[in-house]
Amino acid sequence: MKLTVLTQNLKEGLETVSFSIIASGTLPILSYVLMKAKASGLEIIGTNLEIGITTKVRAKVDKEGEVVIPFKLLMEFVNNINDEKIEIEKVEQEVKLKTNHYKAQILSVNAEEFPLLPQINNYKEIKIKKDDFINGAQKVVVAPAMDETRPALAGVLFWLKKNEMSLVGTDSSRLAELKIDQEKKNIEETKVILPLKVVQVLLRILSKSLEKEFVIQISENQVKFKIDDSILVGRLIEGDYPDYEQIIPQSYKTRLLLNKNELSKALKILTSFSQEINKEVVIEVGKKEIKLTANSPQVGANEAVLEGKIEGDTIKIKFNGSFINDGLGVIDESEITLDLTGELSPAILRGVKNEKFTYLVMPLKEE
Repeated sequence: MKLTVLTQNLKEGLETVSFSIIASGTLPILSYVLMKAKASGLEIIGTNLEIGITTKVRAKVDKEGEVVIPFKLLMEFVNNINDEKIEIEKVEQEVKLKTNHYKAQILSVNAEEFPLLPQINNYKEIKIKKDDFINGAQKVVVAPAMDETRPALAGVLFWLKKNEMSLVGTDSSRLAELKIDQEKKNIEETKVILPLKVVQVLLRILSKSLEKEFVIQISENQVKFKIDDSILVGRLIEGDYPDYEQIIPQSYKTRLLLNKNELSKALKILTSFSQEINKEVVIEVGKKEIKLTANSPQVGANEAVLEGKIEGDTIKIKFNGSFINDGLGVIDESEITLDLTGELSPAILRGVKNEKFTYLVMPLKEE
């Protein structure tokens, strides 16, 4: 194996596969990267067994071959040189790196030890607009559960209907859903649960893409994303997603029209006074006043009165203030509505101009 590659190109390729590399663990091989020199260029592959990433880099290949070397060593070398090009050559078990000012030798391991990435067979192929997916995924990734004992809730629901795409995340205490209209009719309905880690890595790769669309291939238990010269592969989460639509209220008893930033600032202050795990904030809506309070026996108490428009009944209800603020953080508008449906019923947060995005928060129960 022998090739010459631009340092910047190699750096970008390594950064792409870095999302799948495990720095340390029970399987040392997962901290390595596989590089394949082909006539078409350099292929770089990384995997942590949950996800795998392959990316292609332009290179002048003099001799084809493949090597497996420690990712961190190679990345440190590439990150800290200023030379324009790097020559890479495998000589027996050593990989020699050479630039105008630096030389290095890295011991490689047998390429056969590197885990194979899963193959996707009998798949459905779908083209998705990049900006639509990024917009939706960024809004819903705040809601999935971090607790992997409930696998379905630790992922993002990808639901493709005839004329619409929905992305959903929930941990059962809150829920985020974005519906996106599709210009082209989808051939058949598709409903799968994507692991949160896969979605987070996909967002990072998409953020660097110059293409307007990308391809998703979905099989029975695997998913593959093809973005420019990169491929991301991951396992789908098995099981059924909760029937979340039935818990989204279709009406309200009290509606508040509020400035998003003012509400967010108030909640940040209030939750700092609420040292409980659930960050309890009480919202009390009178006929003319919206009052928020929080207190902790160990810290003290805080109160905020907000300006806003009130429509409907008076109400007093408790929420996790941090959960509400997470929802505010992914709403792009300056004015929001907060719909309340009762002391024990979920609240709905939306931007005033975009009813396609729904953020639901369950109230806290009395101890």
